[in-house]
Amino acid sequence: MVLENKDIKCLGKLEGDILEQLEDNYDSIFYNDKHCINKDSVLKKSETHSLQLVTAEMLILNIKSSDKLVADIKYKGKWYSNVDITDDAFVRRNYDKVKAFDGLMLNMIKIVVSLGEAYRGYHYKFIASIFEKSEDEIMPDDCGFSSVNEAYDYWYNDEWDED
Repeated sequence: MVLENKDIKCLGKLEGDILEQLEDNYDSIFYNDKHCINKDSVLKKSETHSLQLVTAEMLILNIKSSDKLVADIKYKGKWYSNVDITDDAFVRRNYDKVKAFDGLMLNMIKIVVSLGEAYRGYHYKFIASIFEKSEDEIMPDDCGFSSVNEAYDYWYNDEWDED
């Protein structure tokens, strides 16, 4: 992207291979498996950063309010619950779909997780960007589940076998 007459112009699109190279491969998202981290814990870390690009094994989207979404993230077998989504473009495009289906599940999807400023002694994690998949990748007809909630119950309870 370049700045041209105060307008941002997109010069190209990052695709698969480049994203793979940029992806972080930590054991957890920002040092633990919670939706936030203690402010003092962050200060003790020798390597501090505020963004992580990861592939979520599963992302369960739900309604937070009349114009906000939250997600439960499964990453490397750990669940991170109730993580706010601040990717407004994604929310605008998908809010009605999440509402209509009473939730939405995305598998093996790249997300950028950010660590917010300290609030009441904690840095909260939020999803800054979601790299969307095509419609048939979201919940294909042959997936074996009749609803997102059925799939969520099945996977969230770790009853599935990773072949």
